[in-house]
Amino acid sequence: MTPPDENREFTPISNPFITGAPVRGDSKVFFGREDHFAYVRQRLIAEKEGIVLLFAGERRSGKTSILFQILAGKLGEGFLPVFVDMQQLAGVEGDREFFARLAQLTIAAAKDNRLVP
Repeated sequence: MTPPDENREFTPISNPFITGAPVRGDSKVFFGREDHFAYVRQRLIAEKEGIVLLFAGERRSGKTSILFQILAGKLGEGFLPVFVDMQQLAGVEGDREFFARLAQLTIAAAKDNRLVP
């Protein structure tokens, strides 16, 4: 084992990642993860029969921030993201009410100004 170099100084580096609430919108504090967006874009384009993509990871690892970036248009034109916060659907009773709420969220997303040519 090599002993530590006593002549080297410790140089702190700033952590570019933030903690706290998810990063919403097209924010300059959200960067990286381009490989995630490329993968999602490629899978959505390639799939013709429908697909479910699941973002899984530890708490505070950026899953919701990625979803908010997709909602803000990070995948590019040609995609209509519909963000469904399942916590907002707490108390929904039965399939009919659940799918009615999903339809409402989808209709609201379709009114997005980015869809107007």
